[in-house]
Amino acid sequence: LELFKDPALLRHIAGLQDHLLGQGLIAKSHSLADIVKGVHQMRLGGRARERTIPVSSIAVGHCLSQLQSSGAPQGLWHFVTRDFKKTAVRFQLRNRGRADMERLQKAVQSYTSSHPTDMEINWAGSPYIDAAWHKKVLQSMTKALVGSLIVMFLGMTLLFRSLRWGLLGITALGFPTAVVYGAVGLLNLRLGVHMAIYSVLTLAMSVPITIHYLLRVRAIHTEVGSLRRGAVMSEAAERAMARVLVILV
Repeated sequence: LELFKDPALLRHIAGLQDHLLGQGLIAKSHSLADIVKGVHQMRLGGRARERTIPVSSIAVGHCLSQLQSSGAPQGLWHFVTRDFKKTAVRFQLRNRGRADMERLQKAVQSYTSSHPTDMEINWAGSPYIDAAWHKKVLQSMTKALVGSLIVMFLGMTLLFRSLRWGLLGITALGFPTAVVYGAVGLLNLRLGVHMAIYSVLTLAMSVPITIHYLLRVRAIHTEVGSLRRGAVMSEAAERAMARVLVILV
């Protein structure tokens, strides 16, 4: 079964292309449907109204046979496999940003949901890889941050036998992390490989520094007998700001 010689499927692809162009999500697109329409137009005299997909699979096959007998027969295999069971549709985004790629994916999913077929859609290309990579990195960073907070809370709680010190450990760890990640968001920095490594280093530096910091606070607390004394709070502020500056630099 040569699936993509079926006029209905070619019309479905052409309809998807027209929908995305109408939504302004892409600058242009190219597919096997465009090739068939172009050859069909030439076969019928070149009139604009003849740029359509033929009504039968046999007529589609004649269009493709004519293309293969032309001066550039290999161009067809850029868009369909030789058994006509897989085809490619190329989209040119107006902007190669991750947000545009995600909107395109949602629009394609919405269109295929309202116009169901037996086709299975798989994505490829650098904008898709970038968007998928960004999603994976964001999920991993979230898990790492939450995991670090849980480990810090349990570690400080067991070490000092106190829930209050466990909560203080989360606060001491979360403060510099929130400042660094907040700065990344406010500056609208792209989440690339370097930023992913930077986030890992942030957590790697924050955890041990937080532990040593709390041990120091604990020692001062033992000396003065209260966390409300100025010496303890002053040292807490100095250590927290020093950690933030080290990570930022």
